[in-house]
Amino acid sequence: MENKKIFVEIHALQNLGVNCINRDDTGAPKMVKYGGVDRMRVSSQAWKHAMRTYMKDELMDNIGIRTRDISGLIKEQLEKRENDIKWDEKKINSQIKKVIKEMGFEKLDGKTVVPVSKEQIHAIADLMVNEITDIEKYKTALIENPPLDVCLFGRMVVTKIKKGPIDYAHVDASSQIAHAFTTNAVIPETDFFTATDDIREDVGAGHLGSRDFTTGVLYRYGNVAVHALRDSYNGNVGTVSKAVRDFVEAFIKAMPTGMQNSYANRNLLYLVYVDIRNDIPISMADAFESPVKSETDKGYRNQSIEKLKIYMDELYSTMAKKPIIAYSAGHGLEEYSENYHLEQLLELVEDKVKNILMEK
Repeated sequence: MENKKIFVEIHALQNLGVNCINRDDTGAPKMVKYGGVDRMRVSSQAWKHAMRTYMKDELMDNIGIRTRDISGLIKEQLEKRENDIKWDEKKINSQIKKVIKEMGFEKLDGKTVVPVSKEQIHAIADLMVNEITDIEKYKTALIENPPLDVCLFGRMVVTKIKKGPIDYAHVDASSQIAHAFTTNAVIPETDFFTATDDIREDVGAGHLGSRDFTTGVLYRYGNVAVHALRDSYNGNVGTVSKAVRDFVEAFIKAMPTGMQNSYANRNLLYLVYVDIRNDIPISMADAFESPVKSETDKGYRNQSIEKLKIYMDELYSTMAKKPIIAYSAGHGLEEYSENYHLEQLLELVEDKVKNILMEK
């Protein structure tokens, strides 16, 4: 697959019961006004963090370390190699400080979170053990062997030094995650709660408090540019196609942790539509600009599916060409896609991406 654009997109509907998975600075659920009404919102950052954690715990080892202490990571590696170097802590600290400065990270170290991989830190430590002084080799070490999450979500290094910005350390994201929002209008409710004192029975509540929560059906959207991931990840066809599968699985199964102990809103998605396109990525958020309204005893789930179908009919008949192929899990979009159990869908996405990458 040479110079060919290929996008894997995920459109999903997820019904959440009582929850507060993403809060603002006051502790209330994040909101957005869309179509003239208030909706519950979950930020892309919250879901990307959940996805990174899911990937690290469930799927793979090649997930980066996000830290302000790059110097500490390098020193930790050097301490493990005391037999290979003459250990002088004062001298080692001075050398690390010099390397960090010449790499352009002096104003970042200890202050700004920078994602790196274990392999990158190992490579820098190797250079120091071998007393390499060419700073370009240190910069190369920070570029090669990037962790998957950096290739997917990017690495933006923002600082100014005398020689200019640290452009060499930037990694453009190959994926995009939209802020999720409810298909229906939402008015947050307030839960008043008390804590009792088990020892003193002569008093009322030992503590009074309140907490806002919401419910609703979320529309979620994300995509990964496979061609960009292939270029930045430097992996073979099998590695890149597996990375795409892991991205889709993490998108579907990961859940932000906000207030989970209080609400346990562990609802899985009830409808997933994954398509593969070779032109441009297309969100279907427009389907819900007019909010879904619940009919008596029917809720928002099925009406959300119907709105999505109406929009897809309009989109594909007037503005956009249909995708190369589309898969779905859950029921409601069988006429637009091949329908499978979720685990089969993931396997098919991986196989299809692999086949496309192998095409000449």
